[in-house]
This record gives sequence, C-alpha cells and structure tokens, in this order.
Amino acid sequence: MKHLPAYPLVTVDPYISIWSMKHKKLYKDNTRMWAGYQKCLHGLMMIDDKPYRFMGENGVHHMHQKVLKVTPLCTTYVFEKHDVRLKVDFWTPAFPDDLLLLSLPCAFIDYEVTILDKRPHSVSISLLVDENFCYDSEKGKEIIGDAVKTDSSYYAYMRQNEQNVLEYSGDFNAINWGTVYVTGGFVSFGKPTIKRNKRDGFVNYIHSEHKAYEPVSDKFCAHDTLFFDDGFSIEYMGKKLRGYWTEKFPDAVSALKYCDEKHDELRKQVSLRNTRILRDGQRFGDDYCMLLSAAYREVIASHKLVKTDDGKLLYVSKNCTAGGFAAETDVTYASSPLFLLYNPSLVFAELNGICDFARSTAWKFDFAPHDIGTYPIADGQTYGLKADFDGDKAKVYSSSDNIYDEEEQMPVETSGDVLILAYAATVLSGDRSFIAENKDLLLKWGDYLAETGNDIANQKNADDYAKAISGSVNLAVKSCIALRCCGEICKMLDSDGEKYLKAASENAADILKRDEGRECLSFTLLKKESWSLKYNLVWNYIFGFDLFPLKTAKNEIARYIKIKNEYGLPLGPRRDYARTDWTMWACALDDTGFMTQKLSVDIMRMLDHTEDKYPFTDWYDTKSAKSKGRYHRPVQGGLWMPVLAKKWNEILP
Repeated sequence: MKHLPAYPLVTVDPYISIWSMKHKKLYKDNTRMWAGYQKCLHGLMMIDDKPYRFMGENGVHHMHQKVLKVTPLCTTYVFEKHDVRLKVDFWTPAFPDDLLLLSLPCAFIDYEVTILDKRPHSVSISLLVDENFCYDSEKGKEIIGDAVKTDSSYYAYMRQNEQNVLEYSGDFNAINWGTVYVTGGFVSFGKPTIKRNKRDGFVNYIHSEHKAYEPVSDKFCAHDTLFFDDGFSIEYMGKKLRGYWTEKFPDAVSALKYCDEKHDELRKQVSLRNTRILRDGQRFGDDYCMLLSAAYREVIASHKLVKTDDGKLLYVSKNCTAGGFAAETDVTYASSPLFLLYNPSLVFAELNGICDFARSTAWKFDFAPHDIGTYPIADGQTYGLKADFDGDKAKVYSSSDNIYDEEEQMPVETSGDVLILAYAATVLSGDRSFIAENKDLLLKWGDYLAETGNDIANQKNADDYAKAISGSVNLAVKSCIALRCCGEICKMLDSDGEKYLKAASENAADILKRDEGRECLSFTLLKKESWSLKYNLVWNYIFGFDLFPLKTAKNEIARYIKIKNEYGLPLGPRRDYARTDWTMWACALDDTGFMTQKLSVDIMRMLDHTEDKYPFTDWYDTKSAKSKGRYHRPVQGGLWMPVLAKKWNEILP
C-alpha cells in the first residue's frame, strides 16, 4: 500500500491546518501545523477502566493502528485493543460551491466504537486540545478559558488573555490571536492528568469526554466539533475584515451550535462530495485519485474567504513556504482548475484584490500586479518593493511614490494569468460583471502583451527556478492565449477586439514558424535544440482556439515520454526537478488520459518514497524524490487540470 508523507486532520485555513506528519501512526508523534509547529490534539480511550492513546505522544500505552485511509474531505483511522475497535474520522465540510460552509472555520472528529467479542465493555473517549493552538510558538503564554453551559449549548473555549488581532504577517508563522471552541462531549478547561511531553509537562487543555454510561456490547458513536474564531481574518487596504461566515452568524458560539446541530447532514454531504471528486478523477486511475485526496484539503486550507465593506468577495490565498504572499496572481492561475470546476465565481473572488490594488496610487505600471500583500495583511503588493523602501508596508496601497523595482516584476506572467482566468471564469459562470467592471484594466494589460510580443526580455516568470531566461516559449504561448482571451472578452462586451485577436494569431504563427521542423517547441526562442513543459498550451485546446494545431500538443507529449525520470517529469532541461501542478497541466495536453495516468503513478511513487515528512510538496527532484522545500501548497489545485480539460464541454452553462 502506498503512503503519503503527511495526513490532513483539522484543515480550515492557513493558520489552522493540522496534520499528522512525522509518522504514519497517529500515536507516534504530536499533531502539527503544516509549518511544523506542534499543535497538539491528544486522543485517549478508556477500555474497562484502562487508558490507551490513539492520537498524540503522551506516555500512555497506545492502541494498535490497523487502517489509515484518506479521501478528499476525510481522513480515517482504525485502531484496536482488547477486542475493541475504534474508528476515527477527521473531516471538514469545505465545499467550493457553498460559500457559507467553505468559510466556516469548523472541523469534526467522529468516533465509532465496535465491540468485536460482543461482550460488555465500559468505554469512553477523550479529546484534549492543547493551549498551543492559541499562540505562535511553543512558548507558554497566559491562556484563559472556561466551560460554558446554556439552555441551548454546552461548549468550552480558550484563548490568549491578551489579544492583538492581525498583529503581524509572514510565511511560516502560526496564529497568535483568536479563540478555540470545542463542543461534543462533557467539556472542561484546565490542566489534565497527562503531560504534553516530558519537557513541557502539564499545560492547559480543552478536554471533551464521551462516556458510555452503560457497558457496550455492540456499538458506541460520538463526535467533537472544533471551531476557530480569529476575530478578524484579513486586513485589506487598511480595513480589518471578518470571515465570510459572520454574514450569517452574530458570533462564534452561534456558528458552533449550527455546525454541531448540522453534523449528520454535513457528514452526508461530505460523502456525496467525496464521491463526486473521486468519480471525476477515476478515469485517470487510482493513483490520480490518491493525488486528489492528498491535495484537496491542502488547497482549501491555503485560502480565506472574506467580504469587503462594499460587498465584494475576496478569496485570499497564502503562498505557503514561498513568501506567504496574499492572493498571488500566478498562484491563483496555477490552482484555478479546482475552482473553475466546482465554483468559477471563486476565481473572480481571487482576482478582485489584484484589480482593486491595480487601481491604487501605488501601482503605476501597465501590467497586472503580482500580489496584494503578505498574508494576512493585504494592504498592497510586497513583492518587488525597492530595496531602499522604508515606508509602512501596512499603507503600501496609499503610496504615491515609485516604490517598486520594475525589474523584479513578472509583467507578461501576471497579465496573462488574469486575462486567461477572467475569460475562463466568465465562460463557465455566464456572469459578465467582473469583465465589465474591470474592462479598462483587462484591455490595458492586453495592450501591454500586444506591444511586448514574443521576444520577451529577461522577465521573471513561473519557470525561472533555475534562473530567469529570455525568450521563454512557454511564456510566449501564454501571451498568445491571453491576447486571444482579451479579444474574446471584447466580443462578450460588444467591443472591438480585433487587434487582440490579430496579435494572438500572428504571434502564435511566429512561434510555430521559428520552431518549424523540430520535434517539439523549444525552451526558448534563442535555443532551438532545447525543450520544456509547455503547460500553458492546454488552454488553446480547452477553449477550442485555433492558435496551435493538435499536432503541437501531440509532439509535446511524445517528447515528454522520452525524458521523464523515475519520479516524474522535469520542468525543463536545466534541472531534474518537477512541479506537480505544471506536470498535470502538461499531461492534459494528451486527450487519451495516458500521460495523466502514467505521471500520477510517478508522483505517487515520489510521495511514497520521499524522506520528507511534510504536506504534499509541489516542487521536488524527479531522481531523488526529495522536496525542494515547499509544501502546503495552494497551487495543488492545478492537479485538477486533466479533469477540467475532459469535463469542460460538460460544465459549460
């Protein structure tokens, strides 16, 4: 059986994304945030008055883990001890097509006890949630909490006594504010009789106990509901915004009560969504479905949904382990297949911030911005600020100075990203309001691409991991497709887009002419004997454009088959490393599905063999299976590109 390097447990947003990481056995190590910090969930079961642990490292004897299974929305463990079986399900009802559920920072842990020998046994299950959920490191801070019982609810909470909401931004940091809630069993707050570990000793926990008051000879079921209220989720252009869920609920306790009461209904929905996602992927084989299962919650937990004061949705990604940039344009582009499939309006919500910032006094360029800040502070782009910038990064959006280094930007990449995604989401949703509202920006960025043409200078782009290059063919292909999208957008808005359509056709013909007679398109227009993944080509065939003939895609696939390594397909000729998202985009050029199946086997082999024990990496060496240091990646939404390519015509409105 193939295994993953880490398994998702409680996954709601970039700050509360908790995994079993160091061992496949849930009881071998404490649970951790994706960045590696301990965020401890301890699970204990009493069997005939003897304690056994099934989760966390706390010195108590453990049960025996028999099963570990992951699906897109649920991770299941099965344990046994003394003729008693315990099944534990960790699940999050995060559905892209239900904005309320997508935004609710809640997660569930379900327990099902089965008595194997059919004899009566006294049983109870305890969940302990460590105080380190409330702060940004493993150093103790003053934590307050209590158990509260009202006529309609019974819950426990804990938080730091001193709250400084949204006090910082960054990449690998954990949250240092907010309140944790738990309901389900008999709840309490305080110092229990078990230790977090030998070093830290006794610390504060929320304790939820589920006790069968009569001996059990058949089954016993229970669940816990966890809820995480951050107070404010995103700072956007100087204003603190609450999570979208607060549109419906006046406070966290009301939302917690709703989630707990809806448990059974939500669990059924999770089963249906799991079935849908896996059915969509099944045509590409079991390994591909396993990749989708490994990636889904990682993608969702890299985003946060909020609403601006003027009613605009913002779906803000965090580029985890790659700078922590908020709503980074090329991250939105890479992850888009998942959201285009299941709710294209979220793509508009991801682009809204980019367009808003592009209208600010700080942005003086004729191309699209790279990001809108560093998560969770979205007060203006932080990528490419001049080295001598000494202003307040929390007020970047209001600057009127020239604060950006133009050479550090990604002009063709970002402009192409927005134009292609704006067109794709408009086609799938049938909603033209985004392109109408932002027509001036889209045409300005189309003008930039038309003026730049194919001979793109030494610009930064999504493929420059080895080093920035001039004349990137893959980037030129993106520009051609984006220009065509710009022309099509003009048609949708009853405007004249002929110059964009003409530029797209002429530029595509120029690329084909320069590479005439070769077995595949070049890596750069300057080096004819080279190759690279042309993943941007996939849109040409999805959209039904005629910029590049089908033969171009077939030639690319034929080349890829020759150069793949044991663990996958390198991005290009300079290094042996791969990107999982771009691999699957490139595989989608093969309309038979063969390449998707073949490369899915290779990527799963990498996950099974790698010595790295972090959430699903997107960037790794195809010969050693070693990660290049990036994990918990929103871009894993790109794994859904083969499904999007196959289902495009089915999901058109």
